[in-house]
Amino acid sequence: MKNAKKILLVTRKNPDFDAYISLQLLAEVIKQDLNKPVELACEAELPKQYEAVFPMPEIKRMKELPPKSFVLEFKNQENKVQNIQWNQAEDKLTLFLTMQQGDLNASNLNVQIAGTNHDLIMLIGVNSFDELGELYSKSRSIFDEARVVAFGTNPQIRQQNVKVVQGDKATSLSEQVFAYLESNGIKISEDRANRVLTGIFHATKNFKQNVTSAQTYETAARLTKIGATNETASTALARTASDAADKAKSQAQSAQKPSDQQSRPAQGQTGSQQGSQPGMKPATQNQTATQSSQNQKADERSNKAAN
Repeated sequence: MKNAKKILLVTRKNPDFDAYISLQLLAEVIKQDLNKPVELACEAELPKQYEAVFPMPEIKRMKELPPKSFVLEFKNQENKVQNIQWNQAEDKLTLFLTMQQGDLNASNLNVQIAGTNHDLIMLIGVNSFDELGELYSKSRSIFDEARVVAFGTNPQIRQQNVKVVQGDKATSLSEQVFAYLESNGIKISEDRANRVLTGIFHATKNFKQNVTSAQTYETAARLTKIGATNETASTALARTASDAADKAKSQAQSAQKPSDQQSRPAQGQTGSQQGSQPGMKPATQNQTATQSSQNQKADERSNKAAN
C-alpha cells in the first residue's frame, strides 16, 4: 500500500456495515495518512444510513471503470496538426502526424496514462470477482494488470496478481483491515478503534453469533486499550438500525397516503346528494302536492287518448 502510486477501492453492491466501515477506514488512511490519490468503485450508491454515521472521505466515486488510454502530449507546440494516421504491425505501432506548417518538436513529447491507471486495487468485502457484476465483467483487463489485495470473510479468488489477506481466524472484515493497517505501520487512533469495534459488533451481533475464534475477543481487548468503548460502538450500531427503520417507515407512509382529491369530499357536499342547487329555494309542501296532482291528470288524459 505504501509503495502504490494510485489506489482504487472496490466493493460489491449493498455492502453491510462491517464492509462499509472497512472501506471508509481504508479511504481515510490512504488519503490523510499516506497522502495518496484514491478512488472508489461500486455499482450502486453506498447505503445512506452508514454514511450518516461514518461519513466517507471526499474521494472520486465511480459506478463503472473507464478504459485505460495513453495520451501523447507535445508541450509548447505552436504549429497545428493537420492529419494523424497510424499503422500497427505485430509488436510495432507507428504514428504519422502531418503538420499544417513547420516541424514537430519531438523533445517536448510527454506520454501520460488516462482512465483507470491504478497500480493497486483493494477489494473490500469481495469473496469472488463475480460479486462485482459488470464492474468486473466489463473491465477484466484492469483487474488482471494491477496488483490486487482482497479482504473477504470467505475469499475464493485465485490469481497470481491477487494477494488475499489471510483472515481465517478473523470474524469480521474490520479485524482484517485493522491488522493490515497495523502491519503497514499505520497509527490507529481512538476514533478509528471505535469504528473497528463497531464493525466487529455488527459482524458478531454483539458477540452473540459468528465468533470464529478467540482472536476476535483479543482484538476487541486491544481496541479497548486504544480507547474504544462498547457504549460508543453500540450507539453507532443502533443509529444505523434507527435510520433504516425511519426510512422504511417513511416509504411505507408515502405509499399508503391517498391523494388529496380522493381523501377529501368535494366542497359543499355532505352525505346525500339530494340537497338543493345553489341559488334555488327548496320546494314547499304545497308546491310538491300541486305538481303531483298535475302529473296525475296528465297521466289520465294520456290513457283516454290511448283507448
